[in-house]
Amino acid sequence: MFKAPIKMDRAFTNAIGTESLASEVIPGIVSIAWGLNLVLIVEGIETEAQASYLKTLHPQTRGLGWLLGRPTPALDLPLH
Repeated sequence: MFKAPIKMDRAFTNAIGTESLASEVIPGIVSIAWGLNLVLIVEGIETEAQASYLKTLHPQTRGLGWLLGRPTPALDLPLH
């Protein structure tokens, strides 16, 4: 049975390490993913601090963002 992942918007990622109310929601999002045994995909990871914080909360976190890789044209992707 396929389980869809939970995707966390970059607005929450940008709030990591700030006093923003959005930063207080992150542990709840992570808890939902963890509790349902779902993969958490996080958008907008741009710093090591963001990546580290998210991995600490949910080790199976998958990320998107400038820290992890640059956009690649589809024709440049390797075929497997």
